[in-house]
Amino acid sequence: MQEQAPQNKKESLEHIPTLEEVRSIFRRLTEKKFKEVRQINDEKGLYLFDITAPGELEGEVTEYSYRRGQTDKHANPIDSIQVTYYEYDRPISGTTVAEIVDGEWKIL
Repeated sequence: MQEQAPQNKKESLEHIPTLEEVRSIFRRLTEKKFKEVRQINDEKGLYLFDITAPGELEGEVTEYSYRRGQTDKHANPIDSIQVTYYEYDRPISGTTVAEIVDGEWKIL
């Protein structure tokens, strides 16, 4: 599913990862076959990209979500990938698993 991102006139990021670049990070984070769930682009490129992969046990799902950093004072200025773990459609935990530092992806 592809949607349009909200526009932010203050945004001025140097490097915006491509869809393939983010996919390659997803592949590093999970060796399981994943399903692309949502992709949002704006005039600058990829804004948000979500995937899901099966968990270890029945009823478990792992969601990875890339989001481009924002320069708003209330937003995260760093491009990052978050992970959320679900059991039977309920989130049970999550954290940041990768981010761009000095133009390079860093797996945390």
